Amino acid sequence: MADEIIGQTPKERFDDETDCYKAGSTSNPLNPVKGNFLSFLENPDETDKNKSVVTTTQIDLISDVIKELCGLTLSEILPYSGSGTELDPYLIDTPHKLDMVRNNLSAFYKQTANISLSKYFSWNPIGDLAHPFRGNYDGNGYAISDLTCNEVSYSGLFGCLNGASLTDIVITEAVISTSAINEGEESDCGVLAAVIAGTTGSTITGCRAEGTLSAILRGGGLIGNIQDGNTIISLSSADVSVTIQSGSGLGGGFVATTIATISESKSTGNVSGGSGSTIGGFAGNALSGAIANCYTTGNVTGTGDASGGFLGTSEAGLITNCYATGAVSNNATAHFGFCALAEYNDFTGSFFDVTTTGQTETPNAGAIGYITATMKTPAIYSDAEWDADVWLLENNQYPVLKWEA
Repeated sequence: MADEIIGQTPKERFDDETDCYKAGSTSNPLNPVKGNFLSFLENPDETDKNKSVVTTTQIDLISDVIKELCGLTLSEILPYSGSGTELDPYLIDTPHKLDMVRNNLSAFYKQTANISLSKYFSWNPIGDLAHPFRGNYDGNGYAISDLTCNEVSYSGLFGCLNGASLTDIVITEAVISTSAINEGEESDCGVLAAVIAGTTGSTITGCRAEGTLSAILRGGGLIGNIQDGNTIISLSSADVSVTIQSGSGLGGGFVATTIATISESKSTGNVSGGSGSTIGGFAGNALSGAIANCYTTGNVTGTGDASGGFLGTSEAGLITNCYATGAVSNNATAHFGFCALAEYNDFTGSFFDVTTTGQTETPNAGAIGYITATMKTPAIYSDAEWDADVWLLENNQYPVLKWEA
């Protein structure tokens, strides 16, 4: 009897959603019911002496069944290690476990292996406006690769953050986009997160994004739309090719629109925008907040309302010790080397390369333009009181942030 059972395929032995295997003799070692199996998954180190013990042979068979039915190994669906607390975070080492973060949006997580999301045709972002991610995720420097996300409203690894903490997350080979929206609908996308909402302050530290992004309304290489003025972002980078398709969209190599405090960060991807768009190499719009000790090297190409080497527009942003070097080439109404439109000018110690940007001016003389040779002279930054603990300033080189050097 046992030989006949062993000779069957895993699917033939799989019953339905109420039992793991077809009914058989209670003495059959390959006949655990679903209840015993689920108990094992929940408490793999504990056994109930009043129930059948799940044997190693049974575990192997269960693995075969799961692999055949859904393409996952048993290790990929086993419960998290850890308890989800700050001292004992849930450990994330498989795509499935990363996907399950959405089931507890306020826990602590720590990634312990590189993860590929290539099997996900279109990733469902973690968290939304109604149920944002409020937890802590430590990427631990491991990569999350092959992220593909195409949603109508919010696209990215995370859909919405509110009071969250993200640390050392590395996203590579991402392809992010938003689909067509109806008039009046909101749409944001960013490789790491689409939108940061609330007022409690999210923190993003040491995160990196690489890939491509195409947005309908608002799109940023790292973050789409930052609505929380208490948010703090630092030591992060985006190497993302950003495209704003058309209409009154906002796009930036790092962020589309922000009221947050952003420091010691950079963007290196190119930004392009269609008619009616406002784009910048680093940010589309600094609505308020502060950006300090940041730079961008990506090219900016647009046919919209405004295109700037660093910012598209600055309504009330405080910009300190930043620079831009990417080419600004377009037919936009306003296109300048650093910021295209500045309603409220508070730029301090900021520069753009007139040679590489192809532009000689920026509104209200908010930033100073120099030729490439001068831009690579440490003296201009020292005179502007750039912090030597933040920047590496060397002859014949553009400044770089010390954390990246």
